This record gives sequence, C-alpha cells and structure tokens, in this order.
Amino acid sequence: MKKILLSILALMLSAGLWAQEKITLTAADFTVTKDGDWTYDQTEKRVNVEFISVENPGPPADKVEIYYNNDKMVRPIEPGTYQVYIDIEETDIYAAVTGITSDAWKFDIIDREGAYSAINEAIAAAQNAINTVANDYENVQEVKALIDATDAQFEEIKNEAADAIESATDQNTIAAETESAINSIADIEASTKEGIGNAIANFKESVKNEIDNAATDAKYTINNTYHDVYQKYRTDAIADIDDAVTRAKTAIDNADSEEKVNNAKATAINIIDTRVSIVEDYNNKLQAAKKSAFNDIVQAAVDAEIAIEEAAGEGYETEPTIYSIVHKAILDIDNFEEVALSHIEELHEVIPVEEHKESSINQINNIPNSMFSHSVLTN
Repeated sequence: MKKILLSILALMLSAGLWAQEKITLTAADFTVTKDGDWTYDQTEKRVNVEFISVENPGPPADKVEIYYNNDKMVRPIEPGTYQVYIDIEETDIYAAVTGITSDAWKFDIIDREGAYSAINEAIAAAQNAINTVANDYENVQEVKALIDATDAQFEEIKNEAADAIESATDQNTIAAETESAINSIADIEASTKEGIGNAIANFKESVKNEIDNAATDAKYTINNTYHDVYQKYRTDAIADIDDAVTRAKTAIDNADSEEKVNNAKATAINIIDTRVSIVEDYNNKLQAAKKSAFNDIVQAAVDAEIAIEEAAGEGYETEPTIYSIVHKAILDIDNFEEVALSHIEELHEVIPVEEHKESSINQINNIPNSMFSHSVLTN
C-alpha cells in the first residue's frame, strides 16, 4: 500500500498536479520613495518602487501596476496629497493582489509659490476694492490712516503665512494656511471698507459743520455788528447764506470725491463771505452818510446861529425884543438840529439819510432867513 501511494505522488509531481502555493505580496515587501523633487512645476511626478525580499526575485515590471489615490486615472501633477497603490498580476511565483498600500506611501506635491501668489493676489484684489471705496477720498486724513493701517495688516498676514508655508511639509497644511490668510484678508477688507465709508461720512459732516459755523458767525455779524443796516438788506443777505448752505450740503452729500466736497465748501464760504461784505460795505456807506449828515447839519446849525448873531448886531443882548427874537431863533435851530440828528440816527438807508440831511439843512437855513424878515430887525 505504501508503495502505491509513493507511486501516485511521483506521478502527480511529474504531471504538475502538485503545485507549490503562490506568494501573496504585502506592503512590507516594497519600499516606495519619491523619484526626484515633488515641488509643483506642472510636470508629472513619479515614485521609485523597490522589492525588498531577499528570498525571491521581484515580480516582472509588466506584472506591477502603480497608481494613486486608488484611482488608476489620477496622475500626480497638481498640488495635493497622493497615496500610492500597487497591483500585482499573478505570476508563477506570486498571487494576484490589488490595492497594496501603506501609510508611508503618502506623498505631497508642494506648491509654495502658488500659495504665495494666491495670497498676493488676494491682497491686491482687497487693496483695489478698498481703493474703489476710498475713491478720491484717499487723502482725507482718517481715510488715509485706515488705508495705511490696512496695508500694514496685509503685510503682517503675508509674512506670517509665508513663515507657516515655508515650514509646512504637506500640501494640506499649505492650503489651510493659504485659506486662513485669504479669509483674514477678506475680513480686513470688509472692515476697512466699512471704516472708510464711515470716515468719508465723518469728513462730509465735518465740512458741513464748518459751513454751518461760518454761516452762524456771518448771520450773527450781520444782525448784530451791522444792525444799523436796513432790515430787508440783512434779511436778504441771510436768506442767500441759508440757500448757499443748503445747496452746499446737498452737493456734499452727492459728492464722490474730496475735491467736490471742498469745492462745495469753497462756493458756500465765498457766498457767505460775500454777503457779509455786501452788508459791511453798505453799513460803511451808511455810517459815512450819517457822519457826513451829522457834520453838515451841525455845521449848518453853527453857520445859521452865527449868521443870526451877526444880523442882530453887537449889543443885541441889551435889546430885549431883539434878544428874544434871536434867542428863539437859536433855540429853534438847536431843537431842529437835535431832532434832525436823532431822526438820521434812526434811518437805515443811505438815500433817506442824504435826503433828510439836505432837507434838514434847508430848514435850518430857513430859520435865519425868516428871522431876517422880522420887522424889528429890518427896522
């Protein structure tokens, strides 16, 4: 019986019916390393795969397929993490195996330059958006301060991100640092644009306040310093000032540049100053007319009294009748002078002052004329 079994075994071996069990390879049988620099440069990257068994020769190259991320269509070109997989086709020695991999077979295509570019582009876009909001207000002190502060923040973010990206060893970290930097840039951009909007509004309000203050001062001057001027002239000047203020504020609200705001302010201030000057000029003319009237009336009164005294002759004070006539005439002149000056003081226009002056002088002159016709003096 023993001889029969041995014979059967010999026949099976000679016929190839008793085959040796094939080897199933695992990740432990391979060493996978990067082939060259895996820095992103738009070219496909490769790995070196070495069979490390000392007991058996490795499977032929045409029996080994290498792919990435468990997807045979993926080519390691773009930045990112790539997991290496190996498939072994069945051979005389090795069994077919698919999806051999290891945590150590994970490699990154690093794109630091792309990260730097993305951050720089985000900063440039943010600065452009900020400048668009600032428009032509970039030289307004508060706006300029915000832009300068923001530029400094962007520079700080860029430097911090660059340090983190430079020290990163995997693309996920680089991508996370890049995204974090870009998000921070976006947050600063939004905050700065809001701040600039408020700064422009504050600037406009400050200019409008300047105009209001100038108008208030001007109206006070017109009504108090030049209160002697005819009320309608003052009212008209103040109405012009109020209209100029209203127009300036509307122009400022609609202004899209610092220049337009300042132009609106300059126009309003010019009108305000002009209206004050007009009232001031008129007041100067009025005061000059009144001064002239006062002087001329007083002089007319003096001349009239001298003329009366000369007409009365020396020693008129000893003649009761003549003295009475002269004394009454002088009193009339004095009273008329006082009334005339008081009336002129109350006048608020140049022409009435001049007219009243002429009228008053004529009437003062009439007093000695009427006295000269008195029968006592003519006799």
